[in-house]
Amino acid sequence: MSSTSKPTDRTADGLIEVEFEITDPAYFFVGLSERESCRVQLEEMIHLADGTLIEFFSGRECSRTAIRERADATTGIDSARIVHEGQNGVLFRLAVSGRCIVETIEGAGGIPESLAATDGDGRVTAQVPRGTDSTAVVGAVLETHPNTSLVAHRQLDASMPSFSPWGVREVLREQVTDRQWEVLRTAYRHGYFERPRAHTGEEIAEMLGISSATFSQHLRAAMRNVLTVAIEDGATDDA
Repeated sequence: MSSTSKPTDRTADGLIEVEFEITDPAYFFVGLSERESCRVQLEEMIHLADGTLIEFFSGRECSRTAIRERADATTGIDSARIVHEGQNGVLFRLAVSGRCIVETIEGAGGIPESLAATDGDGRVTAQVPRGTDSTAVVGAVLETHPNTSLVAHRQLDASMPSFSPWGVREVLREQVTDRQWEVLRTAYRHGYFERPRAHTGEEIAEMLGISSATFSQHLRAAMRNVLTVAIEDGATDDA
């Protein structure tokens, strides 16, 4: 383990950043990046009410076939679906019922920053806020994921967690329901807000298995709630 500080006690003076390495190909993102000699990165997570975890990954230079075959071979992944494919790579969606390392970090009080793998080398970074025991976060990860190694434990100058794009999404995500977020994300990913629109509201509603009226209702509520956070501190709409 290479480290710039010792994980000994609670974070008193600032933030701690921890970094883990995973090279076990049994982890989906690691195995896919190794097989395809590519980079795979977690972009977003959604916790559904039934306990299912939805994960959105981006991949560069990885094929649809490899994604599906790797998902089928990975315990805890219930389904895989390609969301978008373009010049910059592919965005795909996984429905996960197994325990993932990001959930372990969150459960121990850490704040996930990034999860990615390149050519079979997986890295996960997280911040430990002031007042949280960094050894508890590290211990929880190493115990739950024994094939994971701690490679860095750094003291940061900042006293508050940084707002990465992932962190900003999590703040916004807390303001909307699971269904609102899925509708908003699907509309965005499929070019609903582009001019001209890549897909109509009716087409996106069909993708989601809902009526056009329900799509419009959820989309308006989601946009109103997100804008409320951005512009003013007010109550959100649960519609």
